[in-house]
Amino acid sequence: MNLSSDGPNVNKAVWKIIDEHLKVEDLHCLLPFILCSLHVAHNAFHYGLKEYGSEVGQLSLDLFYWFKQSPCKRKDFLEVLQEMELEEKYFIRHVQSRWLTLGPTTERVIRHYAAVCDYFLKHLLSKEHEKNNNYCRICACLKDKNTITELKFVASLANIFEPFLKLFQTEGLLFIFSTMNVVLWLGGCFLDI
Repeated sequence: MNLSSDGPNVNKAVWKIIDEHLKVEDLHCLLPFILCSLHVAHNAFHYGLKEYGSEVGQLSLDLFYWFKQSPCKRKDFLEVLQEMELEEKYFIRHVQSRWLTLGPTTERVIRHYAAVCDYFLKHLLSKEHEKNNNYCRICACLKDKNTITELKFVASLANIFEPFLKLFQTEGLLFIFSTMNVVLWLGGCFLDI
């Protein structure tokens, strides 16, 4: 039996109590701590995004906050959505420490990408916005031809990792299947086994 944790110095008291109980019951002892597989997956996803797709999370946040506190901006954007006959929904806030929010936010940006480009690169051409950091970051992303590719790449990765993250981001104690099953499941996402 093994007990996972965030690191080797976390939950040592819990590990000791469970280990002593197993010894009293004449059962095998606990194996030493191993890192939590959720943190391994999170870190892999995080470092992968640093290499390709780092702007996607920031773009999602910038779009959310651009429209959040401004009814006038939302109204203007709604008109662009209506002109383009697109779904009339606003942007979702991405929480950078929770990868589960990245998929839905990225998919929303992709669905509204043409309207976002139209709104920021055609409708908002005034000098007053050039002093706004959000506006500058959004426009820089929209002018970059790689942005839509990065958005689609991140959305596809988020869909692959979502079931794994939902499994491990639940409240309470989890009795997880063997490591081999996890490896086979993850491998099946990328290979046809």
